Amino acid sequence: MSLRFVKAQATGNDFIFIQKADLKDVLTPQKIASLCDRRFGVGADGLVIVDKTEKGVDFVWDFYNADGGPAEMCGNAARCATLLFLKDSGKTDVLFKTKIGLVRGRALTAENIEVDFEIAQAPLKEVVSLCDGQFAKGYLINTGVPHCVIPTANPWELRRQAARLAPYIKTPEFGPAGANLTFFTEDSEKIKAITLERGVNDFTLSCGTGVIAAAIVYEKRHGKSVGKALSVETPGGVLQVRTVSGEGKFMVSLSGPAHLVYKGDI
Repeated sequence: MSLRFVKAQATGNDFIFIQKADLKDVLTPQKIASLCDRRFGVGADGLVIVDKTEKGVDFVWDFYNADGGPAEMCGNAARCATLLFLKDSGKTDVLFKTKIGLVRGRALTAENIEVDFEIAQAPLKEVVSLCDGQFAKGYLINTGVPHCVIPTANPWELRRQAARLAPYIKTPEFGPAGANLTFFTEDSEKIKAITLERGVNDFTLSCGTGVIAAAIVYEKRHGKSVGKALSVETPGGVLQVRTVSGEGKFMVSLSGPAHLVYKGDI
């Protein structure tokens, strides 16, 4: 199979983009996983199929994790999709559809890309004695995909423990479908965060929905007013999060760098 693709990354969170019009066959989960494989394929944290045929939006996407399984949302992939669409179309903004609803995107500068979308506004659910007692407490929140946000002193050092922690992603304590585990630390108004992602089964350099989850937990824990941009540092770079409270919803904005890596055929 010869297939055109584009690879893009946003703060080190990388994705393969394929136009549905270029597909001659259905991409099976096994094929998606092989394309995302970093040794035998292109290598990526996820894959996006873009369909430009639906009226009323610029495109519809289907997002898949690196293991080939579908996911509802990905904040950094949304920023990459926005970047690629704006480069190809010459437009200044984009509206596209995902499984959680509509996403709007724009370029703040040539490579500083912002997206915003709605998530349900719900009280934080505190859980205690996580991962067989390794962590004292965490907070369950859904920012397009479920996250358990866990305060910890040195979150980035946990990358060396990825293989040991990965099995906990799917345990019932985090809900019937499990949850991404976002570890974060607070220092004044600066947050550091890193996410162990479902479907990747490893820590990624950045996770957009995890960054949003950490920012919302920080706001709720400290009584910070929504509407103010909050900086969240990840191993792949710094992102900005802004939340605006609405009737039963949060409108969340996520911005930061995104780049085209390369185009190719496989």
